[in-house]
Amino acid sequence: NNEEVSAKVMARCIQSYFGITLGDMLKDEVRYEDEFLKAGGDRLLILADDSPINNVHKMDSLFKQYKPGLIVFDQLDKVTGFKNDRDDLRIGAITLWARNLAKKYCPVIAAGQLNATAEGVQYPGKDMLRGSGTDKPGEGDAIILVGDKRDGTLNRYISVDKNKLFGGPDSIEAFRHGKFQVEIDPPRARYISKWK
Repeated sequence: NNEEVSAKVMARCIQSYFGITLGDMLKDEVRYEDEFLKAGGDRLLILADDSPINNVHKMDSLFKQYKPGLIVFDQLDKVTGFKNDRDDLRIGAITLWARNLAKKYCPVIAAGQLNATAEGVQYPGKDMLRGSGTDKPGEGDAIILVGDKRDGTLNRYISVDKNKLFGGPDSIEAFRHGKFQVEIDPPRARYISKWK
């Protein structure tokens, strides 16, 4: 995570896990943290913007040492260590690096931003990914986008714009490339489905 300090990210993980507000968590912080860690939270390694590890070479060493089971990047585009004159080429190199991590270690989830053309778009497309060119959408096996009509509500619109994943026995084929309305619950760090 290179958006927030690690303590804040961990607090949001705990809030989301329990579905509680920050105020609720702070009333009994030790108990919530203990229960979260016992439930598997102790296996999380959060590297945030207060960590010196934001460079591809340092992360490669870390992954080699820990052999992760899941890698999540909040803002893959901000990973450093790739030099290119053009930002689209730099982002393409980062995206290819992340795909190779997925081949070598485990699934990789990469969060990113949309470009300015997605402002107020209910269901943006993968061509609206910041710095997308062809590399970013081409390297992903699944691309899930979140839109916001900017109408003052907490409604958000999730679309599965690309999905090459196999799914499982409970997968619904009609939803492979589905569009879903949800409501964001910021105090609890969750989305609430509006699907009936």
